[in-house]
Amino acid sequence: MVFLVYIHHAVTVMMPTAEMMVGNGIQIVLFFIAGAFIGTYSDMRISYGRAISGGNLYSPAVFPAEQKLLVYLDDSGASINAVRYIAHLFKGAPDIRVTPLKVVNTPEAEPSSSNTTRENGNFPAHISSSYEVATLARSLLLESGFQSTSIESKLVDRKNARVSDVLLAEQESGGHSAIVVGRHRLTRSEEFLFGSVAIRLVRQANCPVWVIGDSSSPERVPDTVPAESAPES
Repeated sequence: MVFLVYIHHAVTVMMPTAEMMVGNGIQIVLFFIAGAFIGTYSDMRISYGRAISGGNLYSPAVFPAEQKLLVYLDDSGASINAVRYIAHLFKGAPDIRVTPLKVVNTPEAEPSSSNTTRENGNFPAHISSSYEVATLARSLLLESGFQSTSIESKLVDRKNARVSDVLLAEQESGGHSAIVVGRHRLTRSEEFLFGSVAIRLVRQANCPVWVIGDSSSPERVPDTVPAESAPES
């Protein structure tokens, strides 16, 4: 009789109590997880607020006395338009130095032909066209009032690297204040397949990136983050 009473007590009292304990345990675990998440989020907001408010918003910015602009040249009119923008915007300002840079992809030259062609002045087609673009850019800057000592034209072999990586390396090594590129109109599929020089520069550069559109003028601020820009290849 006593055994039957114990079984009845276990079924009616102890089993529901065990279920309640398990349920309460789950609730406690979920409560701690939610508390940890909320606490972490709150700490992140506090740290972010301190980081923003920590600096003096009215502290004077320190700029170098001489500004150096790295202008990317390609074989399109967009880069020449970027050069025209810089030429008309600064009009030979004495504290502005411009580096028109053309990135070339030089194939492996034959052992005996490379020096010969350079000595004779007969450059390969891709090198010759690059010199023409660089010469045109230099002429536009000189016509606007820039001194020849303020212009440093460069041709850089990409060595199968991305164009944006070449520009970023040149900007860092040369201490340029900003990178200037022309804007190209690419479709979304072209941008996905070939990449975008300007977008990669905007995302990775540690300096301002000016993207000059077709309709840019000295009175108009160029686009900062373009929807379409030059392909990487």
